[in-house]
Amino acid sequence: MVLQDAADLLAGETRAEESVRRIALLVKAGRPLSDALSETFSPLPGWINGAVSATEKAGRPDKGLALVVRQLTDEATWKSELSRSMAYPLTLLAATTLVGLIIIRKILPTLATMANELGGALPLSSRLALSLGKTLGSGWAIGIWVVLVGFVVWLLSENAKSRDMLIKIPFLSTALSTMEAWKYFRIIGVLLRCGLPLHLVLERSAGVVSPMTWRADVESLATRVKAGESFSSSAKAVAWLPRRTSRTLAIAEAAGTTADGVEMLANWVESRRSQIITRWAKWLPMALLALAAIMIGLLAQAILMPALQIDIL
Repeated sequence: MVLQDAADLLAGETRAEESVRRIALLVKAGRPLSDALSETFSPLPGWINGAVSATEKAGRPDKGLALVVRQLTDEATWKSELSRSMAYPLTLLAATTLVGLIIIRKILPTLATMANELGGALPLSSRLALSLGKTLGSGWAIGIWVVLVGFVVWLLSENAKSRDMLIKIPFLSTALSTMEAWKYFRIIGVLLRCGLPLHLVLERSAGVVSPMTWRADVESLATRVKAGESFSSSAKAVAWLPRRTSRTLAIAEAAGTTADGVEMLANWVESRRSQIITRWAKWLPMALLALAAIMIGLLAQAILMPALQIDIL
């Protein structure tokens, strides 16, 4: 009934309305909501299916959907902020690259010919630029660029294998661990509020963690808790969780308020996530601007030095 009402509210939004009505029909036919979502939106990131499935089994799929909506809204917000802050640096970098290619492929060869006719030779920086232009313009170099771009696109996709590769990069690993810890703690807090046993909560929460390596870590944590070990001591073995995790959980367990401790961790991780996003939005554009400035300087040197030499000759 709720899904039908949602579809009515989306009247006019053709694709969204069709999707919601399809989900409603699948649920009405007896399919779990998580399966209905997976069939309607394919491919669906694994953590979304894990969050909905976990809360659905606890009888509160609305909590899982709320978590998914919040996460996706946050992602859309910080991606929008990052794209806006990087629009000018990327445009400048692209323009500099285009002008550089024109200089390397058209202007420098002309200057080289003039220098040879006058009995001189291009400076070292200009000769290096010419060699670079010939290399980048070759067929095998273009093929490498195409493969590299494809690899980067795959690496940034919502894919468990690609996430496993990303977590091996030091500065990206820190950012990803913060994102994954937020989802993990949030879903644990939701399920604990539903009254489920802790070991069952941990087993069902593992599905929201995207990198398979890290998911195996939290699955092992759930196994140890099920065997009788405390949540706080088991969390020590999970290296990618925040350092304060074990200490905060130990205090919460002693007070009998594990759910409050988990929510406290989720709130702290959320603030940490905001700090990381703010830092990236500040430093990435500056790094791109610095790269563009270096390219402009090198191109200016590659043109001015041979031009001055020809004038002297």
